[in-house]
Amino acid sequence: MYYREYHPAPAISNWVSHHFVFTVPGDGEKREALHTIIPDGGASLVFHFNQPGRQAPWARFTCPRTENLETPIYPGSVYFGSRFYPGVSGALLGRDMRPLRNRILEAQDCLPGLDPKPLLVAAGNKPEFDEFHLLDEAVFSILPEGRAPDGLVMEAAAAIHDEKGKLKISGLVGRLPISERPLQKRFRRHTGLTMKELARICRLRAAVFDVILRGRHHTDAFLDAGFFDQAHYINEFLRVSGMLPSAFYRYIRQVDSSVLEG
Repeated sequence: MYYREYHPAPAISNWVSHHFVFTVPGDGEKREALHTIIPDGGASLVFHFNQPGRQAPWARFTCPRTENLETPIYPGSVYFGSRFYPGVSGALLGRDMRPLRNRILEAQDCLPGLDPKPLLVAAGNKPEFDEFHLLDEAVFSILPEGRAPDGLVMEAAAAIHDEKGKLKISGLVGRLPISERPLQKRFRRHTGLTMKELARICRLRAAVFDVILRGRHHTDAFLDAGFFDQAHYINEFLRVSGMLPSAFYRYIRQVDSSVLEG
């Protein structure tokens, strides 16, 4: 299995963190497996195409999550799409994200301007999707006119991300021209999460990145990520993912990954 991330076009870079491709090579078998994705605080527009034609192609919008997403994957499939920054979902959909957290929507139902056909045709022509200009165009076509992400929400979310969740929410609020209660309300409406939930997700992802991508010992990784000790780290990981860190690490090491950092 292969996972790759790519930069979006400048015209959509205020909305999209990165494009991605996840490829499951065909092995001649019809068996499926279960793929585990830890949350990152943002939403994703995801397309799926199966080369043997055993599964119908689809396009879905994955709303911001507070828990792992476990989804079946199939040999000969390619999953590709765009991952949006935390905070843009409310403006993108024009909806309150609080009731939509942890939900998966059919993309054309919530993004009526989307035309997935060129993307799915391109995915069917090659073993691995690489037509990223089509993703740029698809995302640009669904950006709402006259409706931008909330600037204060985006600033707060970016600070939490940049500091990898290791900050006091009261200290963050003190740097912004708004009091905590109205900011929390706006943050939840636009992200579907609380600021504390996003910080927890960022801390967990920082530890996972250190272990999987940088080869650091897990003790050094979770201490640097702001966890008090191993028990604190394991409990938080269980709370978000529903699984032990060791089980997740064993699985994710099967994926050949190349990610954009920052």
